[in-house]
Amino acid sequence: MPQRRASLALASTLLAALAVSSVTSCVLIAEIDYDLIPEDTDAPDAGSGGGAPDSGSDAGCTSDAACDDQNPCTADACTNGACVTTPLAIGTTCGTPAPCVESLTCDAAGACAPKPVTTDDGDPCTTDACDPQTGAISHTAVGGACLAWVPLSQQNAPSPRFNHTAIWTGKHMIIWGGERSGPDPLLGDGARYDPTAKTWTPMSSVNAPSPRFGHTAVWTGQVMMVWGGYSTNGMVGSGAIYNPDTDTWTTIPTMNEPTARIRHSAVAAGAYMIVWGGTSGNNQPLLSGGRYHIPTKTWSPTTTMGAPSPRTQHSATWVGDRMVVWGGMDFFDWLGDGAMYSPLDNAWTAKTSMTNAASFRESHTAVWTGSEIYIWGGWNGGPYLDTGAIFAPQTGAQGTWMPMTTTGAPSPRRSHVAVWTGSSMIVWGGCGDLVCTGSLGDGGRYTPGMNGGTWEFIPEVPALSTRRDATAVWTGSRILVWGGRDAAGALGTGAEAQP
Repeated sequence: MPQRRASLALASTLLAALAVSSVTSCVLIAEIDYDLIPEDTDAPDAGSGGGAPDSGSDAGCTSDAACDDQNPCTADACTNGACVTTPLAIGTTCGTPAPCVESLTCDAAGACAPKPVTTDDGDPCTTDACDPQTGAISHTAVGGACLAWVPLSQQNAPSPRFNHTAIWTGKHMIIWGGERSGPDPLLGDGARYDPTAKTWTPMSSVNAPSPRFGHTAVWTGQVMMVWGGYSTNGMVGSGAIYNPDTDTWTTIPTMNEPTARIRHSAVAAGAYMIVWGGTSGNNQPLLSGGRYHIPTKTWSPTTTMGAPSPRTQHSATWVGDRMVVWGGMDFFDWLGDGAMYSPLDNAWTAKTSMTNAASFRESHTAVWTGSEIYIWGGWNGGPYLDTGAIFAPQTGAQGTWMPMTTTGAPSPRRSHVAVWTGSSMIVWGGCGDLVCTGSLGDGGRYTPGMNGGTWEFIPEVPALSTRRDATAVWTGSRILVWGGRDAAGALGTGAEAQP
């Protein structure tokens, strides 16, 4: 537009001057060639660095420089007085990289795109960054006790489920039973996971127990024993023994077995499996149980003399020479007491001390360290708990309790998992809302010590999705978490981490 205005002004000046001239001048006016007045054009002045001219103009560019659009990903040329712009091939180098930029190349849109340098070290427990001034790459540890979770293979893995069981054999994690959503919720299959080979192997179903959830599974050192739970026709008291070396099931004799039940406890105790407590339905807690003698394949009842009060959703821990039962509920109240049982003598030897004991609760976790039981989390009718305590069964006639700090502890929860690593307790997952419909993906690592020990926060990471009602085992070097459920339903995934 500036050139047209200048041309028109020049013409007007000429016309004005000629209007006051002689007749000869009038002749000159008739002879003016208006084609000499430049047409409008959007082309910039040569060397101005402006945009490309309209290729349809009658008078356009005069040089390639006049067509330069300052885009390193286009080739700009003046062809027959018109600017022609051609995108360069994708991947064409278009500049010199700056710090933290690996390369500059043309993309499909014809723009010069930077490719940042790779900073990810593959460890989800570090924050990876590049200094834009120096180009130095740094890896800063995430606060707390972040676990570098690695997803487990899903090839040949069990189908999604929750309320299943998991045991560690020394070589494999065995998943069995549980439930899922849908019209056929009960499951009677499982698989073995080898953490060294990273492979799943489906288990035989020949002579396996009927599909069920709420059962117990214990490892005797040679075989896995499954017993009780809820099956197709209600509570069951039957079970079977699985040998992972031969991939075979053997039915457990039912003569003199305990009454059918769910949400009971079971421990492997040398030559015995001890079943105790739980509920047989109709909100009736039990104080009965049974001892299964593995060498003779026989059942005998556990004595009720000196036994804890009837209860369900309690914990039971084998501590080398006795079983320690603690906590739970009886459908009227939550319990904060317990007792110790000797299978060799078929006797309840002592009540657990109440001095400094953990507060009453159900659905808590209890892990055995080799000398102490760590009680944590659970529910007692109000908000879920973020408290716990340590019970030493070998100290004093009734054992002794020691405090566990709440400073830095995970948020209150139930339906979580917990394992002992040899030096600390890892708590993970569960639910924290009062109706337990949501799920959590964080946790904490508790290390015993002076003044109640210390907690380190374990943050949530994408490699292991939030879940509750999952299972976890400790292999001796790593924690394996598998299954469970979230708000959408049952899960068929898991992950491992080496703290």
